[in-house]
Amino acid sequence: MQMILKKTLLVLAGIWARAFGLRVILGGTRAYTDGRDIYVPNITELSLKDVVLGFIAHEASHIRNTNFQVLRGLDGLLFSMVNALEDLRIERCSVKEWPGTIKLLQAMWTYVITHLWQGGPEPDNMPRTLVFYVLLRIRQREWDLDVQRPLYEAYEACVRENLPEGFFVRLDVLFDKYLDTMSSTLDAVKLAKAIFAALKEAEEEANQTPPETSSDDCDSNDSGESDQQDGSDSGDSSSEGLSESSDDAESDSDADADDGGNAGSDADADDQGGDQGDGSDADTGSDDDGSGQSDTDAADDSSSDSSTGDQPQQSDSSDSGKGASSFSPISDACATADAEQTDLGDIVGQALGDQAQEENPDGTGWDSIVLDGGQDDSSGIRFVDAQTLSKGIQASGKLRAQIVDILQAESEATRTIRDYGSRFDTNRLGRALAGDTCVWRHDTQGETIDTSVHLLIDRSGSMGGIQHIANSAAVALALAIAAVPEADIAISAFPAGSVPVATLLKRGMPVRPSLDRLAVESSGGTPMVEAMAHAITELASSLNERKVVLIVTDGAPSAPDAVRKMVKMYAGQIDFYAIGIGTNAVEGLFKHTAVISDVSELQAQLFKMAKQFLTARR
Repeated sequence: MQMILKKTLLVLAGIWARAFGLRVILGGTRAYTDGRDIYVPNITELSLKDVVLGFIAHEASHIRNTNFQVLRGLDGLLFSMVNALEDLRIERCSVKEWPGTIKLLQAMWTYVITHLWQGGPEPDNMPRTLVFYVLLRIRQREWDLDVQRPLYEAYEACVRENLPEGFFVRLDVLFDKYLDTMSSTLDAVKLAKAIFAALKEAEEEANQTPPETSSDDCDSNDSGESDQQDGSDSGDSSSEGLSESSDDAESDSDADADDGGNAGSDADADDQGGDQGDGSDADTGSDDDGSGQSDTDAADDSSSDSSTGDQPQQSDSSDSGKGASSFSPISDACATADAEQTDLGDIVGQALGDQAQEENPDGTGWDSIVLDGGQDDSSGIRFVDAQTLSKGIQASGKLRAQIVDILQAESEATRTIRDYGSRFDTNRLGRALAGDTCVWRHDTQGETIDTSVHLLIDRSGSMGGIQHIANSAAVALALAIAAVPEADIAISAFPAGSVPVATLLKRGMPVRPSLDRLAVESSGGTPMVEAMAHAITELASSLNERKVVLIVTDGAPSAPDAVRKMVKMYAGQIDFYAIGIGTNAVEGLFKHTAVISDVSELQAQLFKMAKQFLTARR
């Protein structure tokens, strides 16, 4: 049972690596991203499958969508607040592009709530409570999961008891106006700054000394007008807070842009191209009001009202979360408080790392496997003259005829006559009249050849002068398999320049027009285990019952122990075959092997091997 998760992770992580176009390194005892690759630890806990995949999806979206330059220089609770908002934004990007990730992301968040969240709201530490309240609120707003509702409601009750009501009015306006329209990391910074500005404004408003008024003047109509004015002024002040914070954020972004950097380069381009638009939309709310000055004018009106004594009274209990006329300066404490951990990737990554350390305290276990999302990029492969494939093409002719003959024999129905059954053979009527009881017909259907093959060509530097033999073998087998209607083939080569393996022929593509892509030149190391992982991931999408990985190599992989582990891991699901060229080293790695030293031996050995995996019964 411990192998099931690794099998699943190897396939699914490889699929997601392709979808995201990123590298996932599977193995080790740490979970993190360096801004370019995603590292997933070696764990066997079955219940964490979706959590691990959610971690991959989350970090992949960070790499693709977060402008890490904008985050430089942020610290304290502001950094924590930005992390919470940015996580939500990038996960929306992931779900929009790959809807299937929502299940994985929700599984990761559920795991955080049920296994990793410690404690509850702390009235004596309101800065910390406020940040986690915002984190829970935006998550509840996004997904409305029952599992986090009790925790969210506890934080909601605590902050409403200890923060002025004006803050929540402003927060509602900010979320309604900007939370769903964040399009860059800079937008998350602006909104985080506006939230803290809204808190400061609400505290100042609540702590103002109310003007002297006569009780006769406080009729019900005046009270209603005051309440209405309170909501209007609070909303405008919230927008003004976002406008002011945007100036600082834009300055930070400009300074970071001057620094340059490689991390998040795609996101950088998006942010730098859209910062001016962000400034006009987020700062002034032009999309909603139709005027870039509307929020500022409204804010000025609010200020003017306050100076003439029209500011809403705070003595009424409805204007204060706890019914008090004054509030401690929590906004000041927020400005000096230490950062809290709100980045979901870091939280879950730490937990997965701890799990891996617990399972492998000595740091041993499964060797790291690079699952490269750029595996369809063959730009790193050098090709030679296709004329070198002529002997392989010649060998394929006879091989095709032999394979077709043997498969026809396998697939033909057979008929036997027995002394029992339900179908009478009319050709034996005379025998029946003579008393012969063997007159009952039994038909047996032939075997169907539903086989998918993934051929891996070793083009490492050690192949040297024998590369043409490997290329010829690939050509001969590909043309032969293509002649079998119930079988199909895909071909990859390893290494492929900057990536461990690249696809040369995709499954379902016509073989003959693509033959020139099989004339590869030898170069580089021998990342056989990564090539095998690539083949297994590709075969996972095949509907054929029988799945075969065939490797043409000189038998000198970079990590032979990892190759043996992978063969053992997938025994019974995938059959591994290997052709060793000029060496019998493959016999120590695979169960089904053949060794050739010259292209003249190719046809006979290929036929023997093809007959094995095409006609083998499970």
